[in-house]
Formats: sequence, C-alpha cells, structure tokens
Amino acid sequence: MEEKAFQVVFETKLAACQLNEKFLRRLYLRLSEDNKVTCRAKVIRGCDILGRREWETKERFFHKWEDLCDNLKEDAPADKLELIYAIANRGEVAIKFDNCYPVSGILKVEGLYAEWAKPLFEDLVAILSQGALTKRTALYSKLGFTFVHSVIPLLLAFVVVTSLCIILIPYEYRSGNWLWWVTALSLLFTLRVGYSFSDWMMNGVLKRYPFWEWSYQKTNLS
Repeated sequence: MEEKAFQVVFETKLAACQLNEKFLRRLYLRLSEDNKVTCRAKVIRGCDILGRREWETKERFFHKWEDLCDNLKEDAPADKLELIYAIANRGEVAIKFDNCYPVSGILKVEGLYAEWAKPLFEDLVAILSQGALTKRTALYSKLGFTFVHSVIPLLLAFVVVTSLCIILIPYEYRSGNWLWWVTALSLLFTLRVGYSFSDWMMNGVLKRYPFWEWSYQKTNLS
C-alpha cells in the first residue's frame, strides 16, 4: 500500500526497551487479528556508536519473526532494529530502535481509518511500555544525557587541567602579567580535554547501557 493512500498517522517516541521472543510474538498476534499482515524486519550491525562517521554496515532482512529471533540471539548485539508490518486494506506499522547516538525509539501507525489506527496505536503503546526500562529511559532523556555528554566531562576536565596548572606552572607565571595567558590557555585545554572525556563517557554508556537490547530471559511481558 502506498504511503500517500494513508489518511491518519499516529506517532510517538518510545522508551528504552528490552525485547524478547515473547514480545515479538505478542506484537505479531495483535497486528494479525482478523487481518492479513506482511512482516519485514531489518537488523543493522557495525554502526559508529557515536553517530559521527558512516562506514560499511551489515544489514539483514527477515520476513519471519522466528528467523529474526534467531539472528538477534547472535553474540554480536544489533545496533538498529526496524520492524515494518503492512496490514492489508488497513495500513502500516513501523517500530524502530537505534542504539547509536542520538539513540531513539519510534512507533508509527499509518492507516486508512482512524477507527482502526487509533485503537491499534494505543494497544501497541501499552505492549511496548511493559518492556520499558525506566532508569535507562531517564538516562537517555535530554537532561540525563546532558550530564554524560557535557556536565561531567567538563567538570573532570576542569579538575584535571587546574591541577596540572598548579603542579606544572610556577606561581609567578600564574599571577601578574601572565595570568590572562594562563587563563586563556587553561580554558582551551579544558574544552579539548572535556571533548575527549565526553567521547570516552558516551562510548562507555552507549555500550554498557544500550537503548534497546535483546533479552534471553523472560520479562514481565505476557
């Protein structure tokens, strides 16, 4: 079905989420109720986790949720997951998760009729929310990630650069006519060191606490 044929669109951001086979099965059953549904999934591995560079990635496409689950069980975690469900004579559902910065989760329901699309959208939001990771969602909020991206790295850089200035630069150069030069250079070094700390912290957080992850254990989804 062509996108221009859709009359209504419901879209929302998703929370950080933990997925498993039970979740995908439940999702499929809800979408296939009294409808003919066609599934297409895309799994991407090998992205730049900081989202700055583009290089060759490994993409795999699936049309069966069982094959998708088998792929997600691989040792190498997936960076991006895209689920597209086309429902005959009704509309289309897209669910996307991205672990590379800026991380994201999006649910989009497009349909011919609001009477069909709105209840489905609300049901899917309820299903997805049951697998949500509350603390991780707070970490990736605008305020939460600002601390990881900027506040903490700059504070660490300030402490390091200030300590080095006190240790390495004699007092007479840190006062008098040299004060402004030392201050200007220390600010520049603080920003540069803070930038390096920011990359280091972001890389660590994104790898250790991915926005979405595949779970081998049972969750509270039922």
